[in-house]
Amino acid sequence: MENMKDEDWAKPYKNLPYIDDVKEYSKEDEALFKEIKEVLKKYNVLDKFGITLLHTHFPVKKGEIMVEHYNPEDQSQLTKPHPKEDIEKLGLVPISWRFTDNEDQKKESHR
Repeated sequence: MENMKDEDWAKPYKNLPYIDDVKEYSKEDEALFKEIKEVLKKYNVLDKFGITLLHTHFPVKKGEIMVEHYNPEDQSQLTKPHPKEDIEKLGLVPISWRFTDNEDQKKESHR
């Protein structure tokens, strides 16, 4: 794993657990999931939004954002970092968001 100084990490990814250390879904999460489901149901968006387990596999550097690439020919996906300026240049669409107490840490992944 690449060693990076704290100040070199992209803020939204800096404090995410590594995939090997992430705490998986458990019985303790059932009430939370039920409540989230009811909110999504109330707004009629059960087929639009869902939940993902936040984690990282490697450091994401300042100025980068994770982008999902898909290949319909072999039905594969690949997620990798891109410079933030690629978002508009490539016409990328946000597909995931992360809620934080601090608005400047909003995390989006794109495809």
